[in-house]
Order: sequence, then C-alpha cells, then structure tokens
Amino acid sequence: MLSRHPEAAVAYLRPDGVWRTLPEPPSAWDYGSWLTAVRVWGYSFSTRAGQRDLWRVHVEPGSLAVTCTAPLTVKVPYDDGLPVPASVTVNGVVRRLRPVDGHVVISFPAGRSTATFAP
Repeated sequence: MLSRHPEAAVAYLRPDGVWRTLPEPPSAWDYGSWLTAVRVWGYSFSTRAGQRDLWRVHVEPGSLAVTCTAPLTVKVPYDDGLPVPASVTVNGVVRRLRPVDGHVVISFPAGRSTATFAP
C-alpha cells in the first residue's frame, strides 16, 4: 500500500521529521536484491557485473543461506574475540578463513548454498 503512496511511505519512515532506524540488526533476517553490490547490516554482498536475476539471503545466528543464479561473494562481520582462522562450512565443505578488517569473505557458487560458522 505504501508503495502506491510515496508521501505516506515517507511519513511512516520519517515521523516528526526524524528517520526511523533500528539500532542493530534483528537476530534473523531475509534480504533479496537485483543489485550487483550492496551493504546490509554490516554484511557486503556482490555478484558479477551484469547480473540481472534476483538473489536472496537468509541470515540467522551462525548460518547464512544464499540463492543466486550467479556466484555471490559475502563479507560477513566477524568478531575479533572469535577464533582465528574462522571455521566455515559451505555446502558441507569446511573452510578455514582469516578475518580481515572484522569480516570473513565467503564465495558462494551459483545456486542454493548454506554456510555455517563454528567458532
């Protein structure tokens, strides 16, 4: 409904002239996009240039599920207090990843994939 009435959407998102914000991400969330690069809740998602298909992610504590018709790279926030290297299982294959600047970078193949984190 709000998409048909932009002024109503802005009124909802910016009541009394102040933008609504969430202080931190929810524990589980979904996101989908056609964009080839985007940042959401501290995560960075990127796929190949020219990708026009919708890609989706589902994030839960300790896991990340991806659906994309092209390879998708995800920079996942990684707490400095967790073990290094990070142990990440992608589609059943264990990977040892070194955090860089508070993130681990996971490359997902095209299709459906799941990554789990074992601190």
